[in-house]
Order: sequence, then C-alpha cells, then structure tokens
Amino acid sequence: NILDITFRSDMKFDDRAQVTFASLGAASVLLIYDNVVSFEQAAPWLPLSGMPCHVLMTTLADNASMLWPCLEVKPLSRDQSLELVKELTGGQLPGAAARAIAEHAEGLPVQILPDAATLAYEQRRGRPIPTRLSIATGTNESFRAAYDRLDQPARLLLRAAAFFNTQQIPSGELSRHLIQALDWTAGDVERTFDTCLDLHLLEDWPRPRIHQLFASFVRETPLGADDLLAFARVGPVQAARFVELAFGLSSNPADLDTATLL
Repeated sequence: NILDITFRSDMKFDDRAQVTFASLGAASVLLIYDNVVSFEQAAPWLPLSGMPCHVLMTTLADNASMLWPCLEVKPLSRDQSLELVKELTGGQLPGAAARAIAEHAEGLPVQILPDAATLAYEQRRGRPIPTRLSIATGTNESFRAAYDRLDQPARLLLRAAAFFNTQQIPSGELSRHLIQALDWTAGDVERTFDTCLDLHLLEDWPRPRIHQLFASFVRETPLGADDLLAFARVGPVQAARFVELAFGLSSNPADLDTATLL
C-alpha cells in the first residue's frame, strides 16, 4: 500500500517526520531502523502502547542493558565465509586466495565483500593474486587490503563521500563537489562511482550508502602527499556548499528539499 500524507507548507521537518511515524505506526507494518547508533535517539520513534506496528533495529552498539528482545548475529563460520567468497567471485579465485579472504575477514561479511570483489577484479586483469592478506590490527584496519588497491579517483571519491550521512549520500551533491573541485567530468564521476559500487565499497543507487565502519576507516586514514594535495581542493568546496545550504534554509525554513539535503 502507498501512504499518502499531505503536509502544511509551514510544518517543520521534525513535525512532518512525527506525522509520518504516527501514520505508519497506526498500521500493521514492520519498521526497520538500520545501523542505530544511539538507543536514546531512537526512543521517540518506538511504537506507543496500543500501536499495532513492530520495529526491528540493527546496531553495532552495546545492547546488553536493553530490556527489548535481542538477537545476536554472530560472525560467519569459516565454511560460511568460504561459501560467500565463492558466490561473490563465481568460484574463480584460487583456493589459497579464497581461504586468505576468509581468514582475514574473521567472519565479518562487511570485510569479505570488498576483499573478494577486489581480488576478483585484479584477477580479471591478469594481476598476481596474493595468497595471504595483511593481518588486521583492528576492525577499521581490516579494510586496508581493499583500500590500498584503489586508484586515486576512487580514494578521493570515498573520502568525499564519508563527509555525508553514511546512510543516504546525495550522489548529485557529491558529483557536484568533485566536478567543481577537481575539474572532473560527469563521465569521470560515473566511472569512479561504478568502481566503488563494483567493489562493494558503496552500496545502492542513486542514494548510495557507505558502511559506517568503512566510513570511519576512510576518514581516519592519513592521505598520501598526492591525495592530500588533491583533496585540499575538495574540502573547501564541500564546506562552502554546506554554508550555502544553511543560509538557504535559514531564509526559507519551510523548504523541505533544502532541509533534507542539509
């Protein structure tokens, strides 16, 4: 069913969200809140007594003290990891490389996806495939193997993408920043997006997402000299656009599109 809600033009964004939630919550629906980072912030969006809806939340946060029913999703077993690598690569990787990915990921699908896609990408181009990946020193560092194989445009795009809300990156805005700052063409942006999507470093389209752990890794990884010089032109463009949107919203608070983008 399609929910049809009409808002007054002067209604604030948060008020519109509450009206939408109340309308959805009055029906027998399942609401999914993905990657919840704060249970306190999620509390206002939980069903009130008598609401027939249900809520499913996914989170990496500690929920040991929560009173709600919880289901821990454990890391994949070694056999499950190998099966996922096989599915992602069509079984074309050498057995030693597949086992290296499974061991390196330690059961985390978010790590298996870029590792498997990156090695399959290199194999298709005739490059040597390592049979052992560098050992991760932490969750974020486990992304190093895939990240280090990226070319500069992909690294710059991911660094710029990590500036946004990781769950809904406005691709049009990101393209605008890169074209303006780096003199890229629309074709350059599209090809670089495709590379990141093919390697599972970005997900979905046209509102791509970047996993919050990978986004943290990208933001915290020091840039090399060449990347630093190039990205020094991107940061000011993003900052100026952010200020432009903020001033636009302050002069027209009822502009929902600007509010959402900001």
